[in-house]
This record gives sequence, structure tokens and C-alpha cells, in this order.
Amino acid sequence: MNKQSIGSFTYVQMYSSRSPSPTTSTPDLGPDLVDRINDINEIDAKISELMKNVMSCINELEKEKPLKKNVEEMGAKFKTNLTKIESELTKQLDYLGNVCVGSEHQGSLFTSQQNMELAAHAVNSLHAQLADISNETFQKETFQDDHR
Repeated sequence: MNKQSIGSFTYVQMYSSRSPSPTTSTPDLGPDLVDRINDINEIDAKISELMKNVMSCINELEKEKPLKKNVEEMGAKFKTNLTKIESELTKQLDYLGNVCVGSEHQGSLFTSQQNMELAAHAVNSLHAQLADISNETFQKETFQDDHR
């Protein structure tokens, strides 16, 4: 963890050393998943860059005579970067929302798992009914054999 102080503010950079790329460490992942992980890593890097821009802006504001032009440029850059990050995060969250509710998407197993559970329940129910029928039939035959 890397801490940097700016006046009364402290910025903590938690991701100073990045983990290996998902393409090299997890070859079993599908290309879509690897792309999504890479997109999230890019968003993370953009957030780190945004925090550095905020630190620069705060440094400029802490000066006795901050340059209005610099502050306005930094503010505009901050808003632009923040809007990009927000749209990219929204895209990722929308995808995750679709995945979590079980709607169809590439690689969805929700419907298949649900069908398998229903089939297993039906098989268990049939086994129970057959056992009941079998028990009733054998009990009747045994009862009739005993009374002859």
C-alpha cells in the first residue's frame, strides 16, 4: 500500500503492484471473461489516474496564488475522466445485473441448472411413487398368501 499526503488529505494507492494478466495466469477462462477482467483492470487504472489528477488539483489550490487557468483545466479533465469511468462501470454493472438475474447471456448455465434440478426432483418423486406401489403390491400378495 502506497500513501501520499497532500496537505490535510491522504491518498492511498492500494494497487501499486498489479497481479499478472488474466490471460497468462488463467488460460481456462473464456475470451469474453478475460476481456471483461481486462476492462475492469483498465477502469481501475483510470481511477488511479483520476486520483492523481485530483491530487494535482488540490496541490494547485493549496498554493497562495493558484492559477485559475490550471485549476479550470484540471477540473474539466477531472469531469471528463469521471464521466468516462462512470459509463464504463455502468456498462460492467449492467452486464453483471443481467448475469445475476439469470437472463440469457454468453455462457449462462442458470436455465440448464434449473432444468437439471427439476428433472432430479421428478426422478426422485417417481422413485418414491414406485416404491409406494411396490410396497402396496407386495403387501397385498403376502397378505393373500397368508390367508389361503
